[in-house]
Amino acid sequence: MKLKVEGSRVLKKNLLCDKKIIINRGGTRSTKSYSISQIAVMWLLTGRFGNIVDESGTFSIVRKWFPSLRATTIKDFIDILEASGYSSLVTHNKNEKEFRYGKRVVDYFSVDNETKIRGRKRNHLFIDEANELNKDEWQQLLFRTSGKIFLALNPSNPEHFIKKELEDYRSIKEKDVDIIVSSFYDNPYLDESIRKEIIMLKDTDPVLWSVYGAGEWGAIEGLIFQNFSLCDKVIGEVIGYGLDFGYTNDPTALIEVRKINGELFINTLIYERGLTNQDISKRLNELNIEKNKPIVADSAEPKSIEELYRDGWRNIEAAKKGKDSVLNSIDILRRYKINYQPNDAIAKELVTYKFKSDKNGNLLEQPIDFNNHAIDALRYYALNKLQINKKGIYRLR
Repeated sequence: MKLKVEGSRVLKKNLLCDKKIIINRGGTRSTKSYSISQIAVMWLLTGRFGNIVDESGTFSIVRKWFPSLRATTIKDFIDILEASGYSSLVTHNKNEKEFRYGKRVVDYFSVDNETKIRGRKRNHLFIDEANELNKDEWQQLLFRTSGKIFLALNPSNPEHFIKKELEDYRSIKEKDVDIIVSSFYDNPYLDESIRKEIIMLKDTDPVLWSVYGAGEWGAIEGLIFQNFSLCDKVIGEVIGYGLDFGYTNDPTALIEVRKINGELFINTLIYERGLTNQDISKRLNELNIEKNKPIVADSAEPKSIEELYRDGWRNIEAAKKGKDSVLNSIDILRRYKINYQPNDAIAKELVTYKFKSDKNGNLLEQPIDFNNHAIDALRYYALNKLQINKKGIYRLR
């Protein structure tokens, strides 16, 4: 089978690498995860990538939590497979969570349950968002992989074992680890507006720029929310929803808000790019959103709010924005214990949602407007429906 694959410099670097463990440490939108998904498709259809040739075997794609894996990495894999023109030759068994072509299998699973990572053996492995894994989970996967291991991550914690044990030690001691550092500059397909947003981090926050712009290790300080806690499941009565509109560059985010015993339990129900207002309405119906519950949406999109209203969502309303509304909504949310599941889209936003800092590193009372779509949806609901009638000065830190 002849397979023509167009890719970024990151794809080419991974194909040329001859080490067992390949760490793809990169900033946001650098094509690192997409490039490795391309390699998995190549291997499934041809049995080849780089100097690897396999007539049979298994290539596993894993992530910490399954909903995140399905919505990101596996979606990319399917898109790449369909673009190849050979998807009709591949059997996708959703129950077994595998793609099969001839004697080769690409399977996918999460590692949040220990039983899922013990006993499985494979030729090659791709761990997306590898910094979500702990050392023991990594070891179990390593022990059961005979061939190449690809890791992709944003380097937001310089104390992580990937840096200390793989980059700083094993790459020197065993010499079987390679590190491919990438950034959005490696992505020739990136929209110019997104490129500008990332470049703006240079001036607004040097640490976020280092991690999410340049792909270098950095400890993120000044995080805004410390009152979010992980939970096994969301409970309580649904009291309403927050909605942040997106389209090409940003995802549309819909947050379900529940309340019980004075605590909030939240669940991100939609987090997807490319949705029209008609698509959003369809998703709301598919999710059985209760029409008697309020939906508080971004007031910057009055046309979108009106279209959803005319489509039957009569309890949709605009967020009451105004002077200090961002700080006000943050202040409101910080008065609650807020529970969320580890696979929720908001989890990745919380680790970057921070206050800006001045040139001397002093924190300012102004959040950075970056990677905050689910958080914005939650803020909108807080502004309208969780407002506490207290007057005074906001003390956020």
